[in-house]
Amino acid sequence: MGDSALLAATVFEKSTDQAIEVARLAALRADLVEVRLDSLADADPERIVAAVGRQLILTCRPAGEGGHFSGGEGSRLDLLRRGIAAGAAWIDIELSAVERLGSPGTSRLIVSHHDFHSTPDDLDGLVERLLAHRPDVAKLATTANGPEDVLAVLALLRRHDATIPLAAHPMGAAGAAGRILAARFGSEIVYGAARPGAAAASGQPSLRTLIRDFGLDRDLSSAAVLLLLGGNLDHSISPRMMNRTFRAEGIDALYVPFALEDPRPVLEALADLDCRGVAVTLPHKQVVAGLVDARDELAERVGAVNTVSIFDDTRVGHNTDVEGALRAIREELPQLNGKRAILIGAGGAARAAAFGLVDAGVRLSIINRDAERGATLAREAGCGTSTFGQVDPDEIDLVVNATPVGQWPAAEAVPVPPGFLRPSMTVFDMVYNPGETKLLAGAFEVGARTVPGIEMLARQADRQLALWLGTGRLSDRLRDEGNRALSEDRRSILLIGMRGAGKSTVGRMLAAGLSLAFVDLDQVIEGEAGMSVEEIFATAGEARFRELERAAFAREISAGPGVLAAGGGTFEDPDSVAAVLRRRPTVIYLFAPPATLARRVRSSGRPSLTGRPPEEELVEILSRREPVFQRLAEITIDTGAVDLPHVVDRILYRA
Repeated sequence: MGDSALLAATVFEKSTDQAIEVARLAALRADLVEVRLDSLADADPERIVAAVGRQLILTCRPAGEGGHFSGGEGSRLDLLRRGIAAGAAWIDIELSAVERLGSPGTSRLIVSHHDFHSTPDDLDGLVERLLAHRPDVAKLATTANGPEDVLAVLALLRRHDATIPLAAHPMGAAGAAGRILAARFGSEIVYGAARPGAAAASGQPSLRTLIRDFGLDRDLSSAAVLLLLGGNLDHSISPRMMNRTFRAEGIDALYVPFALEDPRPVLEALADLDCRGVAVTLPHKQVVAGLVDARDELAERVGAVNTVSIFDDTRVGHNTDVEGALRAIREELPQLNGKRAILIGAGGAARAAAFGLVDAGVRLSIINRDAERGATLAREAGCGTSTFGQVDPDEIDLVVNATPVGQWPAAEAVPVPPGFLRPSMTVFDMVYNPGETKLLAGAFEVGARTVPGIEMLARQADRQLALWLGTGRLSDRLRDEGNRALSEDRRSILLIGMRGAGKSTVGRMLAAGLSLAFVDLDQVIEGEAGMSVEEIFATAGEARFRELERAAFAREISAGPGVLAAGGGTFEDPDSVAAVLRRRPTVIYLFAPPATLARRVRSSGRPSLTGRPPEEELVEILSRREPVFQRLAEITIDTGAVDLPHVVDRILYRA
């Protein structure tokens, strides 16, 4: 194997045309592009080979091997043989069918085996059977039913020393961490779906996730392994926040989420994983406190561990939540001594806040749904308990929510009763996803000061990195990366620019790459009016078109996440500009020089809207609209300098 794993983008589409379009885009980032012929209703290996070239892996899985090919075995193998004859760079064939396939010709051969039920005990024996066919790469994918299966596959990769490279990973939701860690421990190839929402196997991340969120397009052979252990980690932005900070700061580390019910197997295998540190989240903080070899003084007092560092094979537990919470609160409420506060919750995060606030001199009361558990924490921390019915909100300086109430996806919930919040309060919500919870939005509305959970998350993570890697203060970078991660999944993308800049073509390709809906505003207007834009201008005039445009834009910009392409004239309307500023989509300005725009407009056959020559019309309009485009744009790309697939790629993988 080389310095880094080969990244393979799996294309799992319904038609050859779709597969080629997705494959060409994926090939800009992936080392290899695997096209699954079994997913195609009109599989055409020759066209695919000609379109994708030397990066292509052709695969055609039968139903019994987790695929979708419903024809006979002879027909399936003939598709692969046609690919070989056409000059496919790679062919993937199952261990059970490799002898029936015959010679791979000049194609390189991947011999694979998939177990869709479990991870067998005799992994080495399976690998030996694969290697017996002398492939260019042996591939083994098994199903993980727990962390032990993930650890078994990673151990296999670590001890593999044959001259034939091995690609191995666990499948299924429980194997997600193993797919990422496989790149660190020697898998020759790591697979990701060419586009989100089009995975070919359970637990397969997208290529975009592998690159943007984990940085697997680099040499990981010496990267420090850092793990996040928790229950359901779907809401967590920590991996994106951490790994993007590492890339920006040039830190050689890999942070991987590991969802599990029992943290014991992974904690016992830290040395085998070359792990430098572990972050712990719900519901394991108190459990892990009893599993480490030692605890620092603060973790000992709190009785909850959110951080494990390794010193000479000794697992030491820490609690960085205390420092993270206090530093975040003091940004809005510097003087804590003597302040009156309520703390909602009694779990691991609440324990950290309780001890930290009491030590800071806060007069604290704990409110918890389980009164007995709340009383236990209050007794240990040295504070009182209460209920919302017993609290006078006018006497409260600080409200701290340390429960998951209001966390995505149940983001509509609020942990305090209606009418409780006051302008005199500081309200701190440890929930960080969404970035502005309903609790914080309500506090803002009444004039209270607010502290979002990302502030604590960034500060406690900063302390973790100092313990694990000895880094300097990175709170600001961590917060910025965290906020970006929070916003990007739920923000629409708005493409702006002049006619001929490529908004429609880029928008369609971008939406396909992100598995989002695409809306071309001009097409919406044409559909509602029953005539083309040119016909509207000619029969009803520009003023009428702008009325239709304004109404359509107000509706579409308020819709759910998607990709929207809007004409440049939209943003000469102040109400439309205000809607953009209010809704905060990711605005991408597609720019091209007037001469390029004019050439494209002429070649499209679309007439001038004003009757003047395109060059003259475009120069005059651009001079008027350019300041607004620049004001709104988060990203500006010159579509005259690169072809449109590269434009889409730059947006998908923007820094």
